Amino acid sequence: IRFILLQNRQGKTRLAKYYVPLEESEKHKVEYE
Repeated sequence: IRFILLQNRQGKTRLAKYYVPLEESEKHKVEYE
């Protein structure tokens, strides 16, 4: 597991837990998918 994303019904990220270091741009890209 590299990361955990919890999202609400609107699709907004409620919790983002990353187990590997990611660049900010990578995090945004992952969260939008």
